[in-house]
Amino acid sequence: MSVLSARFSPDLVLLTVHTGELDILSQNLEGALGRSVSVPDAELSQLLKRAMVTESTSSSEIARRLRLYEEQWQGRVAVWAAETALKMNARVAALLLRLPGEAGSSSFTPIRRSMHAAGIPVLDCSDAFMDFHDATLWVSPTDAHPNAVGHQLIAGCALKRLRAHPTLLPAWRADAP
Repeated sequence: MSVLSARFSPDLVLLTVHTGELDILSQNLEGALGRSVSVPDAELSQLLKRAMVTESTSSSEIARRLRLYEEQWQGRVAVWAAETALKMNARVAALLLRLPGEAGSSSFTPIRRSMHAAGIPVLDCSDAFMDFHDATLWVSPTDAHPNAVGHQLIAGCALKRLRAHPTLLPAWRADAP
């Protein structure tokens, strides 16, 4: 099912981004290119060519090469998200997260710039986990995705940030408790 044929009509699409995006993208690209899966987006495909990423490039090398083009690929993702949301008559915002266990020194600057260039408001929840030991928010010792408590922290932060951007919410929800 494509995003556009979804059986719901969201008011807001939250594009969740974090500083580990490049590593995830690199691993997925290595796998896809290794299976000769073509990149469906012409702009992203051209960007990979400029970065000299091929089917034989390792994920660590892909990450190194794409770091030079980080704002461009983040920007393309941002534009795609905005276009997709618009087709669903929804607003879009970026939700910045620093995942449990993710290094605190990583920069959100390329992400912020690309979202700003695409006209996407940024909801900064990079500090949502700062008062917690990372492992207490993990799904398991080998899976650093947020667990239920982590998701509650994300939801609380997102709600707080959304209240600071009332134009992102429908009128009937802007003043909700």
